[in-house]
Amino acid sequence: MSDDTSYISFLEKANADANCTPTDSPTENRRRYTTNSITASVPASLYGLPQTYVSDTDSPFEPVSLLWGPQKSLPNSEQLAELIGHKGEVEPVEESDFDPRGQYNDVLEKVKAAGDGKVAVFRVAHGGPRAEYYVVSMEGKKDRVVGVKTVAIES
Repeated sequence: MSDDTSYISFLEKANADANCTPTDSPTENRRRYTTNSITASVPASLYGLPQTYVSDTDSPFEPVSLLWGPQKSLPNSEQLAELIGHKGEVEPVEESDFDPRGQYNDVLEKVKAAGDGKVAVFRVAHGGPRAEYYVVSMEGKKDRVVGVKTVAIES
């Protein structure tokens, strides 16, 4: 690889979704495995978190704010799938399984502070090794789900 452009092209091809056709753009590729995560105003504290989620790729935490009408509790897996427009598998994950080493404690605390102090973690499967993790809480007025999401590649 003689220059930066060739190397970047090599990396993009190596990390491309195998299910994409050669005519798909990187943006179209990304849309195939991401979900709708903002339908309401986002608490400022959820923007620009410095941590990245470490899997086979390092991905930033992105803010989540989903309008959900007056509710008494956090959504379950089926309700979250509907909120984010996902037709595949969504499963709850224990906090301790999401963060077994305590390296995302700041992220969990920011989500708790943006919401009502309780947090739920969900794994959203996108086929193969790709998944998203949602860390969410109920906003104080209980009319929206707030939190963060990140992409994971799990091989």
